[in-house]
Amino acid sequence: GRSFFGAEWEEKKVEEMMARENLKVVSREKQLMQAQMRMLQAQIEPHFLFNTLANIQSLITRAPDKASLMMDNFIAYLRETLSASRAQDGTVQQEFTLVRHYLDLIKIRMADRLQYQLNLAPGLEATPMAPMLLQPVVENAIKHGLEPKVEGGMVKVDAQREGNRMLVTVEDNGLGFSDNADSKGTGVGLANLRERLAVLYDGRATLDIADTNPGTRIRISVPLADSSL
Repeated sequence: GRSFFGAEWEEKKVEEMMARENLKVVSREKQLMQAQMRMLQAQIEPHFLFNTLANIQSLITRAPDKASLMMDNFIAYLRETLSASRAQDGTVQQEFTLVRHYLDLIKIRMADRLQYQLNLAPGLEATPMAPMLLQPVVENAIKHGLEPKVEGGMVKVDAQREGNRMLVTVEDNGLGFSDNADSKGTGVGLANLRERLAVLYDGRATLDIADTNPGTRIRISVPLADSSL
């Protein structure tokens, strides 16, 4: 028979129940996303720390002064950036600062073999960006592009606004795909970057890797309107 309260009341109750369930689902999805982000971020830190310590170790016997200087800079770098890298969110300016510190650290070992340019377009400084998003890309350019090249070369990091998106480019003139089988974006850093971008921007970010002959260009395009990192 008919409900005492009528069909309209029943429909309203069903809608309320469904809305509550949807909220639970969204909340669970958000928790899962945050857990996934923490896991991906946790993968990057030890990878970076291990690589830098390996670099210092390689200098100890043949260039102890450089090894000592690099260790001093590494300790200063960690003191300044480790808390930032473990934060839930950050800005493009913070990422550029992190990259500058990293490149200065590597320059102790590579000296004149490494040149770099950082160009952050005015107005993008406070744009949200997840911590340690750019550093693995730059590390990839050094490790696979510039370091194996006898004369070294240059890495350029550039952030520009394109309409309602931000385009971040990391470009080097080192060994490209044709010369280096390891530079095809299959390393820990770039595989991790793909996953983090997919999670952060819900599939609306793009990652493009191109052989520029010589060198490699990696372009990251993200929507500017979405500031929820």
